[in-house]
Amino acid sequence: MSLTHPTPSPALDVLTIGETLVDFISTEQTEEGLRHAETFQRYLGGSPANIAVYVSKLGGHAAIVSKTGIGAFGQFLKSELRYHGVNTDYMIMDHRAHTSIIFVSRTSGTPEFEAFRDGDFQLTPEEVLPEAIARSRVIHASTFALSRRPCRDAIGKAFKLAHEQGKIVSLDPNYSPLSGLIIPKPRKCCGRCTATPPSPNRRWMTPTVFLAPVTPRKNTSKCSTTSARPRSS
Repeated sequence: MSLTHPTPSPALDVLTIGETLVDFISTEQTEEGLRHAETFQRYLGGSPANIAVYVSKLGGHAAIVSKTGIGAFGQFLKSELRYHGVNTDYMIMDHRAHTSIIFVSRTSGTPEFEAFRDGDFQLTPEEVLPEAIARSRVIHASTFALSRRPCRDAIGKAFKLAHEQGKIVSLDPNYSPLSGLIIPKPRKCCGRCTATPPSPNRRWMTPTVFLAPVTPRKNTSKCSTTSARPRSS
């Protein structure tokens, strides 16, 4: 297992925490879903990873806390992140884990996907370094990453540290039943808070977007319109 303790500089605009995985997206468009897809191409995937990539493309400094295996897929993901300028100092490559992969159908409607998860949810609280939180302005995570432990506990630790240090905390509430997330039943309000208790009939969460200025970098030559760089055949 690889875990580094980098020098706490420079400051990071955004630190994302959660899944970095390989998306295998069908090359042919099919309206019948995955069962009719035959050929797939691999891409860098995972909401936190994509957020980090696009922060970097916009000229910001981004890093990711995530776990993959040490094999070819893990190496592919780390290479793609670095290619797009994302700091991978806090990326964990564990020989005991397999890199998570997702098969996705290419369609004009809502894509069908099937996930094979392993490494992404095995991130532990001990692998979230306080120094990473301290040097970041915004801490971002995804609901997909919250769906299983110990990654859920790792994000809880990160958010707690971020809150204590006055950081901006951001959560992508994108939810799918296929992620495995169990939503607990609403509890009666304690009476001491000012928040409105959730409705028992409410199935979806309303996203809150936080905007913060980023420090532009001089070198933005690696920007492109897709997260996967062109590869020779």
